[in-house]
Amino acid sequence: MAIYDEEGRNIDDIKKSVFEDYELEPFDRDSLKEINNMITNNLYNDEKTIAEHLEFLEQLCNKLENK
Repeated sequence: MAIYDEEGRNIDDIKKSVFEDYELEPFDRDSLKEINNMITNNLYNDEKTIAEHLEFLEQLCNKLENK
């Protein structure tokens, strides 16, 4: 069953609109891969790395919001 937002868009439509004008820079793409790997393999073991990755994600979200 598909889920739609208040404007009638499904998740694929929303993804397309969010990333429509934004191509991930190589640094962003590599960082997201690293974060995904660390989460998938349960490799987070220090607060400094977690804080750095959360800061990166916050900055990336701000880039997307301000595109």
